[in-house]
Amino acid sequence: MERKTGVADRFFGISQSHSSVKTEILAGITTFITIAYILILNPQILSDPYVIMGDPAMAGKIANGVFIGTCIGAFIGTALCALYARVPFAQAPGMGLNAFFAYTVVLGMGYTYGQALVIVFISGIFFIVITAIGLREAIIRSIPDAVKTAITPGIGLFITIIGLKNAGIIISNPATLVSLVDFSKWRSGADMVLINGALVALIGLIIMGILHARRVKGSILLGIVAATLIGIPLGITAVESRYESRCEIQGFCRSFLSENGFCGSVCRNKFCGNAVYGNHAGYQLFSGQYV
Repeated sequence: MERKTGVADRFFGISQSHSSVKTEILAGITTFITIAYILILNPQILSDPYVIMGDPAMAGKIANGVFIGTCIGAFIGTALCALYARVPFAQAPGMGLNAFFAYTVVLGMGYTYGQALVIVFISGIFFIVITAIGLREAIIRSIPDAVKTAITPGIGLFITIIGLKNAGIIISNPATLVSLVDFSKWRSGADMVLINGALVALIGLIIMGILHARRVKGSILLGIVAATLIGIPLGITAVESRYESRCEIQGFCRSFLSENGFCGSVCRNKFCGNAVYGNHAGYQLFSGQYV
């Protein structure tokens, strides 16, 4: 063990960075938990056009493929940063362009997924060319510092509003476009699933805030676990075999994974059936908090 630690230390220059192997491992786990929301949100956004167009089977296939692509892309990018560049950076698909692809290019402009992906391919080649000739760096230098600083919180706010919407805290309003859910309808027989979901999300956020204020390690993760457990008696989180049927409805077991026997084996071994399934209870807190 000491020999492995020594090799890792020398290869990555951990001691030279005034760090330790333990610290780097904990930092890596924390980073993974922080960006893991993209594994759920990216497939959902990119498959949304077919959901809106009323083709859930195709939406399931696209979501399945995007999930695999997100995992593989993040692995390759992070591995290159670690082993080639030797920098402690995690790489994953970013938010913003996926929404532009789905809602503007596909839904708004009417392009098919194939046509839109060709556009992405051409833009990737163009990006490589302008990087090779140094134009990209010149463009980045020309962007005002205020805009550079605003990009990260802007994306964070975008993710936050998606999380609040899926949590049920923010709902549509014809007058103001968006508004807060009306908790006063608790006893009036309104959509209790929506209200209970928003309540669970708020309780989770409060727990996270209290734990974070008290400097409890893992406060966000503990808040997610607490919200998941609180959602069970409120009917938001259910431990039952509902995810297996959800796989079939959305087509997860009909595309690449099922053809290679993976998803079928997962469902047969009850990993799907025994999952804790909630009304977006998992990623509504991820996407609302990891900003």
